[in-house]
Amino acid sequence: MHSDSEAILLQKGSKSKDLWGFNIYPDLPKTERLEFDSLINIRSGENLSMNIKDKKIRQDITDIVNELIIDEE
Repeated sequence: MHSDSEAILLQKGSKSKDLWGFNIYPDLPKTERLEFDSLINIRSGENLSMNIKDKKIRQDITDIVNELIIDEE
C-alpha cells in the first residue's frame, strides 16, 4: 500500500512533500498506464485531493516511469 511505503521512506529520511502515490499498470499503453490517485497525496495547503494536481510533478513521474518500463512493440 502507498501508506506502508510512505512510512518506510519517511523513516529513512525522505520528506513527506517529496513523496507521491500513484499506480502503475505496465501492460497498458504509455498514455493509460499511470493513475495519479492515492490517499498519501492529500496535503493541507498543498494538494487537497487524492489526485496529483501539479502538472510538473505528474510529468516528472511519467518521464521516470517511461524510462524504467521497456515496452514490447
